[in-house]
Amino acid sequence: MKSSFCSANYVVKTLTMLVFSICLAGLALPTWADDNDDNGPDPSTRVARISYLQGNVSLQIGHSDEWINARLNRPLTNRDQLWTDSGSRAELQIGMATIHLDQNTQLGIMELSDKVLQVRLNQGVLNIAVRGMDNDDTVEIDTPNASVTIPEPGSYRIEVSDHDDVTIVQVRDGSAEVAGERQRYTVKENEQLRLRGSGRLNAQFDDLDHMDDFDRWVSSRNSRARNATAARYVDANVIGYEDLDDYGYWRWEAGFGNVWYPNTVVRGWSHYRYGHWEWIGPWGWTWIDDAAWGFAPFHYGRWTEVHHRWCWVPGRREIRAVYAPALVAWMGTPGASMSVTVGGSVGWIPLGPREIFRPHYRASGVYLSRVNVSNSLLDREEYDRMRRLTPRDHDFVNRGAVSVIPATTFTSAGNVHRNLLPIGPRDLRPLDTLERFRPDRSAVIGGARVISPPSRVIDREVVVQR
Repeated sequence: MKSSFCSANYVVKTLTMLVFSICLAGLALPTWADDNDDNGPDPSTRVARISYLQGNVSLQIGHSDEWINARLNRPLTNRDQLWTDSGSRAELQIGMATIHLDQNTQLGIMELSDKVLQVRLNQGVLNIAVRGMDNDDTVEIDTPNASVTIPEPGSYRIEVSDHDDVTIVQVRDGSAEVAGERQRYTVKENEQLRLRGSGRLNAQFDDLDHMDDFDRWVSSRNSRARNATAARYVDANVIGYEDLDDYGYWRWEAGFGNVWYPNTVVRGWSHYRYGHWEWIGPWGWTWIDDAAWGFAPFHYGRWTEVHHRWCWVPGRREIRAVYAPALVAWMGTPGASMSVTVGGSVGWIPLGPREIFRPHYRASGVYLSRVNVSNSLLDREEYDRMRRLTPRDHDFVNRGAVSVIPATTFTSAGNVHRNLLPIGPRDLRPLDTLERFRPDRSAVIGGARVISPPSRVIDREVVVQR
């Protein structure tokens, strides 16, 4: 079955932008998630993190027609697209999978959910390394010639030409199932399949070509995940753990287990302070950290202070990790009802290892239990007991690390560190809603406009299996 990402999503994008405009005009945003809020699907427990950028890489988020500069650490999800220009490369970390893009490549995320990773490759070269899979997981790469399904862990390279209607599937490790509109093929380890055409495919099997510069770069990047010390201490689905070895060290601490200390921070550094906030659906307000290592410690686990130093406490290694947009408690001035535009402020306190995360987006009780138990030292019984308690400002162990900024800085994706306000935790109270903090366009679209891929690339149809 053929699918055109651009044309198929025109109506979706238009409607989404209309909904967003209504939201800005006054539609209330969600309050705390409720344990009984089972209406609609839960958000995905994983995202795709932009973990490496070289050269000029452009991003189109799903509800916009604009292309902007891609930024390190930004989470990607359904309908987002990337374009790597000439001389450029990019890397996406997606839990147990990593995708590398060579130059002149366009990739679109068609579905990224708990069990499905489906992307489209309109043009260019990608390598996907899959480190592990459950029996009911689906990994699919759709191209103009055929759909490639990956049934087992391995290393796979897929190349779509920009001029002669050819797709090449290479399997260095594992196996791949390739389906055109009428024909099916199996590509085994150390084989490559060259396809030409679309209706009736012209197929040619060969041994693998020698590794080129892109392959060697991919191999070097993937070896970081295989050899990372952090893999001993965190669940393999924690996105971004590969970067921790280069920027800190692990140590056993009584009461917390193995924790990670960053060693490349400035004097007076504090977490959730060097970066900015963006609005990324369906979660809403999402932390984007400036540090190269700044993903795993801000979307998984908790922070605490030991020996007068901040350290990251990951969740239990034996529990599957669940992504969160930011593990903080939101704070505001008591009784504040002023408009954001006339001097309001917003603050947050990083959660400690035994504190409850209360999302401001809607989710079921099952999701709330999973996102808390997987990212804290609480077991399910402790979580069930604590979730019934009303949070108070003095309950938070990290209240001394509170950050407060003007609401206009918050809603416009402004730099946090440069706009901190001298407001302490005694002047704040927990917020049970963020509905008055409506995102500006810059917090939703973000980035500067850049040149988009050629329209002939964007408009190419692909073969879809699912």
